[in-house]
Amino acid sequence: MLDYNTCQCFFVGVGLLAGGIGVLVGAPKTRARKIDRINAAVAAWDNPTAPTGWRQFQQFNGTVSVSPPASQAGNPACVAAAKTLVLLAAACPTDVYREEGGRFQAVKQLSYCASVDFNTMALCNMEVTFQVLNSGNSTPSALVKVPSPVYPNAGNVIINTRYIEGVHKCGGGKNCDLVRCNNKCSSEFGGTYSCTKRQCDTIRAYVENVAIKVYYKPGTTPFIADTANPSMGPASAGANVLPSGYWWTRNGVNGGQIKGAMWTYEGLTYPNQPVYVVLQVRSSADPWLAYLAETSGWGAFGISKGAIIGIGTALIVVGSVIIAAVILFGLCLCWGKSLAKRQPLERPRGCIAGIAWSWGRSSLPPSQTTNAYAVPMGQPAPGAGYQYSPATGAYQYPPAYGAGGAVPASGYAYPPPPADGQQSGAYGAPYYSQQPGAGPSQPYGAAPAEGYPYGQPPPAKA
Repeated sequence: MLDYNTCQCFFVGVGLLAGGIGVLVGAPKTRARKIDRINAAVAAWDNPTAPTGWRQFQQFNGTVSVSPPASQAGNPACVAAAKTLVLLAAACPTDVYREEGGRFQAVKQLSYCASVDFNTMALCNMEVTFQVLNSGNSTPSALVKVPSPVYPNAGNVIINTRYIEGVHKCGGGKNCDLVRCNNKCSSEFGGTYSCTKRQCDTIRAYVENVAIKVYYKPGTTPFIADTANPSMGPASAGANVLPSGYWWTRNGVNGGQIKGAMWTYEGLTYPNQPVYVVLQVRSSADPWLAYLAETSGWGAFGISKGAIIGIGTALIVVGSVIIAAVILFGLCLCWGKSLAKRQPLERPRGCIAGIAWSWGRSSLPPSQTTNAYAVPMGQPAPGAGYQYSPATGAYQYPPAYGAGGAVPASGYAYPPPPADGQQSGAYGAPYYSQQPGAGPSQPYGAAPAEGYPYGQPPPAKA
């Protein structure tokens, strides 16, 4: 039987092996499913006849108005800064896929944008109203009104590094990578890092983008704000995302804490104040939004394919080595037990056989590791005068000196030797030689003749 620790090692090996197989099989499937869903969005986006296609979205004709809220109605500068801008495809920045760029970066990008000075938006708390001019109408219709999305400071953002993926990942495992995480927190987010909480805390967050998403529906009002697709977090027509692991306590009229991953109207930047705020309308069928939804806003699919292969292979190799070692040990132990049973007191020759014998002997009960032919306690080792009987498998005394030559039973009570100077007792006055009837040959105390049956009564005289 294998001991408890050996069995534990075996099951650890099995667990590592199973884990490695799970990583190689499961993780790529999870990643592949996400990519497949984005591929499906790309196919629908490229379909020339589908309502979700970019060709239908080309019909969008929109504007955006920025105006001061009622609280700023008495501020001439803010009133003068109110304006309505035409949304143009050429005014939009390029979306950059952080992962799988070779697959998705060439996909058609189409959205509509306009830009407004950041200070004007922030100091006047400008409200933003997105509008669309549908075919057959002379005046635009409101799609979404976003109340005062931009303030000089967006509020407090706490980023949990345990959930960070992609280029911003710094650590967050059992050991705190203080230097790396603190540097990233400071340089990329303008915050301070806590090893205890695994969090980056920053107040240097600014709104640089305000965006909504719409979908195409054939009819008199073909473009409508979409609050349902793609699905992520609470229903919202926002086309920006607060990534997973973010807690944002917002300033202003939209104050309160929200937690990612979820769609938002505001898109944040760190740690420097932007010059302009981009106002943007996207299609809810845009593959870029599907990409953000599948990656929880990080743009990263998790563990890279290379890391998946490396981790899975390492787990399989280590697990296989442990299992093989336990199996070899078990076989060697069984062999050693058989050797120890055959030769309980004699180590066999050969290094491997000797080691196996030692392992096997140490795992056997004491009753199986003593000499099967040992005489009872108090008797000398078998020698001259003893005879081995193949029939009984034991050493026997010569028939002339015992009842059938039987070895004394275990626990045989031997008589005490005579006191000094006495020649009486169970041993008899003199010693007898090994020949029956030979009479006394030596006084007590002298060495008996070879073959004398110790512990036996003297033979009867003829």
